[in-house]
Amino acid sequence: MSQQNNFGETLTFYADRHPDPLKRTAMNVQYTSSRLGLQTLSIEMTTINSPGESPDWANKTIIQLTKSELTGLCGVLFGLKSEVKASFHGENKNKGIAVYNNGAQGAAVTISVAGRHLHHFLSPEDRLELGVFTLRRLSGAWQVTPSDTLAILRQNELIRRSQ
Repeated sequence: MSQQNNFGETLTFYADRHPDPLKRTAMNVQYTSSRLGLQTLSIEMTTINSPGESPDWANKTIIQLTKSELTGLCGVLFGLKSEVKASFHGENKNKGIAVYNNGAQGAAVTISVAGRHLHHFLSPEDRLELGVFTLRRLSGAWQVTPSDTLAILRQNELIRRSQ
């Protein structure tokens, strides 16, 4: 369930029992606005040092998506695209993100900064929840209803595949 704070609505996911420390992560997705005032999302990810512990939010990595990356993320989460990748984010242009559609298994999110990679795996239910959250944000950015947004994404994918 999403929460509201000073920056915008947030949605947080935890994988605190994973045996691999780079996959034992917490991911927070938040409604934000770009420097130009465009509605988008920021994705934060950090490690959870030991199973059952609190996330190390003091050492999180944050990536704010561009308008086209937000559109691509929505397409991946609804199974219209196999992946979306973004790079050259951050002050030093050394941050990136990749999101993969894993079909019935859900989705995988990888954030990298200066060669260090963190991974977060979303169950099918978590992928759906994040998909709806992302769809609502994209709908607001486009100023259309969520159902229109999904119809436009589907039509765009049909056009892309026919070329």
